[in-house]
Amino acid sequence: MNMGCVVGPGKQIISDMTKPKSTKLLHALQASMGVMFGLYIGYVAFLNSIEGRPDLMPFRMVLSATLLTYSITQLVRLFNNRIIFINVISFPAIYIIFGASGELFSRGFIKNWAPATQSEAVGLNIFSVLIFLLLIAIAGITTFKKDKNGSA
Repeated sequence: MNMGCVVGPGKQIISDMTKPKSTKLLHALQASMGVMFGLYIGYVAFLNSIEGRPDLMPFRMVLSATLLTYSITQLVRLFNNRIIFINVISFPAIYIIFGASGELFSRGFIKNWAPATQSEAVGLNIFSVLIFLLLIAIAGITTFKKDKNGSA
């Protein structure tokens, strides 16, 4: 019994029989909640700018944009039937690490990592940017990982 349908030369999309609807529903729920939380972070950033903490706004807007992009990409891939199991497993963990580390890094940048010395603060700033870029790379790799059939 053929579990998939052939689409183009050598490409195959796995049919719905191999992807349980509960997994798709779970991932849709996770990504939708991710979009809502990303919008909330953007709203909080806006409130920071008008309530006397404009220093936090740029960092939280970048975090909001990153979380929204990641969540919306997951939803688009889900609706295009391009979600593989690694996406369902890794999305919540990566999303939580993005949010937590982004908030930690933003507060550290603003306070210049006080009471650290200036050289320690510079080191922590570089470390924070590298961690954030590493998280973006991990999110990209897990999001666009090819499935068994070679389709991304």
